[in-house]
Amino acid sequence: DENTMKEKLTRYEKLTEWDSMYLIMLACISFSIKNINREEKLKMFVNWMLKDFRQSLVGYIYAIIYFSQRPLKKMMKYNQADSADIKRSNISNMTWDLYIMNSFFRNWTTEKEKLEFVYATDDKVLRKLLRLAIDIQINESFEPLRKVISQSDCEHIAEIWSMEVSEAERVYR
Repeated sequence: DENTMKEKLTRYEKLTEWDSMYLIMLACISFSIKNINREEKLKMFVNWMLKDFRQSLVGYIYAIIYFSQRPLKKMMKYNQADSADIKRSNISNMTWDLYIMNSFFRNWTTEKEKLEFVYATDDKVLRKLLRLAIDIQINESFEPLRKVISQSDCEHIAEIWSMEVSEAERVYR
């Protein structure tokens, strides 16, 4: 029955940015397990996003806080000692956090007449990261980070943001 098959195949919309958020999370994990200092991990992650992948405010915020001197507790759920199934599940969980934060910004910046969105969560990490990303977006600067990361981390981030990558160098245009 073609009609039934078509209905079942087109019932759901593909989450177009989920794969992208998953890759950002995998990159963050990959850099986190490297045997280098945290400042260099953040620099490598940001450089990867700028040159090789794409920019993502929520990806940046996650990495900045995670690679800071004071990451949030239970922020990184990935543990190398876990089984493959648990690792996959934890990566998926962290990706959903990024995806939800990203979708918040998509809904906020896309004008949809007569639509309102409510986001509610008991996940403290998700809530704190989203609140921080909102403050950064409203201030149009990374100034709100000064409340949650150390002065040396702020200086390091300022150095990273001064990196310039031309559009021609970027792989993901």
